[in-house]
Amino acid sequence: MLAVAGGAAVIVIVLVVVMLLGKGDNPGRSQTEAQQLAEEVSPRPADWGPGFSDTQSTASTDEYSVADDCKVSTKAARPGTTHSLSRAVSRKNPETNAYSTVTVYNTAKTAESFMKDLESGIQRCPKQEGDGYGWENVRQGSAAQLSGFDQAVVREAAYYEVDSNNQKIQTANALAAGRSGDVVLSTEVDAPPGQENQVRDIAVKTLQLMQKRLAEKEKALPAKH
Repeated sequence: MLAVAGGAAVIVIVLVVVMLLGKGDNPGRSQTEAQQLAEEVSPRPADWGPGFSDTQSTASTDEYSVADDCKVSTKAARPGTTHSLSRAVSRKNPETNAYSTVTVYNTAKTAESFMKDLESGIQRCPKQEGDGYGWENVRQGSAAQLSGFDQAVVREAAYYEVDSNNQKIQTANALAAGRSGDVVLSTEVDAPPGQENQVRDIAVKTLQLMQKRLAEKEKALPAKH
């Protein structure tokens, strides 16, 4: 998860603090600096739109992964992950669940490797299956509306969970992610089927807000494409 990532309540949620600098790595930001940056950039409920409020969150040190056979799982965050902060919000009308993640890496190269893996999974696997959940009709959406990132990717899909009667419960799902230097920002949104455009627009809009906030905190203007 993306971290990605969604319906991904299973995958993306909450505060993750992890120091995994491998031997020989050149440390970037300190853990304290990374934590402060993530707190300042992470969106609050009101940033998503009217009616959103915080939902329950749990600690995790996992990373969303799509294997060669398109099986989805979580694995330990890659070496070089300094700090990651994820939050979950929801609203009742219209019913929507949303997730955000700010991850700071030790180098831009490590952050770039995460983005490449994320995009590879989208391009390789139109169907991604986990244990009791997954994504169908996975496709790469347009990232043209996103600016200021070194890399950006949008994923659109139908997310599903399998209930106790072995029936699939589906939602419209969209994920947007972008890298600025050593920082990866991502958003993911779920809503009932038929709201594909809405979930994409919310994910993209909130990610762009996060990018602008990051640029302000870094005291740098957004990069021009």
